[in-house]
Amino acid sequence: MKKASLILLILFFILPIIRADTIQVGYKGITINNVITNINDFPDYIFISTCELGNIGNIDIITRDGKIPPYYKFCKVSVYAIKESYFDKSFVEDVRKTTTNSSEFSNDFNKYINSENVKEVITNIQSYETTPIVNPKDSITNYYTVDLNQIKEKPDNVSLEKNDLFYVYIIISLIALIAIILIIIKKVRE
Repeated sequence: MKKASLILLILFFILPIIRADTIQVGYKGITINNVITNINDFPDYIFISTCELGNIGNIDIITRDGKIPPYYKFCKVSVYAIKESYFDKSFVEDVRKTTTNSSEFSNDFNKYINSENVKEVITNIQSYETTPIVNPKDSITNYYTVDLNQIKEKPDNVSLEKNDLFYVYIIISLIALIAIILIIIKKVRE
């Protein structure tokens, strides 16, 4: 009896933690892509994206295609422009290796991004969304046009991709419903 009580007590405390990272029943996750459209207008800058979750974080270098890497849903995602002459790839790699040590990451990275050679250009990038399963929305692409003199909080353009089969299912269902109603009306009149 004591073992059963202990197991129930453990499950009572563990289940909410396990469920914290699941999608609500009846919902689905949506792929979100974020793209900088004018990254090639700044050949003397390197762009990095950061994911901060409390004091833990991650850094990625954004390639010249402008695609911002996807991150974990609870991250605060930002993009920084760094003058190429100031950019130190080995430093960024070292910071990436210390992401498990929160104080090292915070201290080193905060010193680096607070330099006059580093500018935050995009903040609060959307990286996660859920929607009801019946919603035809499959993915979102957010397009950002960067300006080194301002920090963007919202995309300049948003593109939605929808699953067109959703509409086919609705039309087929409506046709079936109309057919059933017509059959019932015909049977009632006979």
